[in-house]
Amino acid sequence: MGREATLAAVKVPEERIDEVSAIVNEYSGVSHNYLRKGKNKNIPYNMWFTMSAKDDEELHSRLKEIEDRTGLTVRSLPTTKKFKIGVRFKIY
Repeated sequence: MGREATLAAVKVPEERIDEVSAIVNEYSGVSHNYLRKGKNKNIPYNMWFTMSAKDDEELHSRLKEIEDRTGLTVRSLPTTKKFKIGVRFKIY
């Protein structure tokens, strides 16, 4: 579809989860936003979300805006290869 996308991760203090989640969810390009407990202490990120935008510049601008609004660092793990799958639902 000609859009850029990334998986992003943020280390959010427990007491700020609702606040930060609400900010992330304001962006129309966010399709998933979820909490995940890290089993690996070397990966401290607990909030993960996917974001897409019309181009790389807009995507990075939105991530920077989230950083500015929350005061937290957003780690971007950009899409390097897309794998399309077909999904079919049988309707009775």
